[in-house]
Amino acid sequence: MTTLGVALDPLHFQEAKEVEFLPARFRPDAGETEAIKYRLAQPGIVRVYVRPRKRRFLAIRTLADWEAQQAGEHSLVWDGKDERGNVLNPALYCAVVQCQPLRGAVHREDLPLDGHLHHEEMMLWEGERIHAHTLHEVDKCRQLKIDIVAPAARQKLSGTCRLTVKVRDDARGYGREVGHSARYYVDYYLLHEDKDVDGPVANWDWDTRNIPSGMHVLSVACCDHHDHMASDSMVVEIENP
Repeated sequence: MTTLGVALDPLHFQEAKEVEFLPARFRPDAGETEAIKYRLAQPGIVRVYVRPRKRRFLAIRTLADWEAQQAGEHSLVWDGKDERGNVLNPALYCAVVQCQPLRGAVHREDLPLDGHLHHEEMMLWEGERIHAHTLHEVDKCRQLKIDIVAPAARQKLSGTCRLTVKVRDDARGYGREVGHSARYYVDYYLLHEDKDVDGPVANWDWDTRNIPSGMHVLSVACCDHHDHMASDSMVVEIENP
């Protein structure tokens, strides 16, 4: 088992981006795992997730979901699988570690919130817009859970096909109030985005005729407008003349 290490100060709202795995030494298909180690200089709330490289909104596995943690060393283990239990190639993925102050440690009047956005808990930090999870309600500040309802895994597709994704009722969180986006990917390339979905179900009619015939990874990612994400992926077969 190999390890990844990063030092974070949650009071600075830092993010460790593109923390890459070592595929030559990490083989999930052989039952190996990877330890993601990090140090907190201060107590904070922490989110750790795995995503494809360069694909910010595709959280294929969440290991810590804005959990309160004490200062010091921490370690989480990834088994190289996505939320469905599919074994992945670590060479295509990276880990993201995010920290913010403990809830209650800071208040709205202490943060430079950007009032021009439609969600009030987006703040400006060092010139960048960042979601202030430290201000979120505990029972709503959590990753979404979604399912691709149609098509079915391994289904053969041709022509135009209806894609349907649903956010699970028990994990909608802020999505009940502000809605969510839906992004559709093939082999992790973004094909379509619907930025505003009101209800738990999103649909898109996908014209597969521009996709080469063969097996492809279909992924759908949803994100509410308070920076809580989820994705679901499956393998489908494109069969066009």
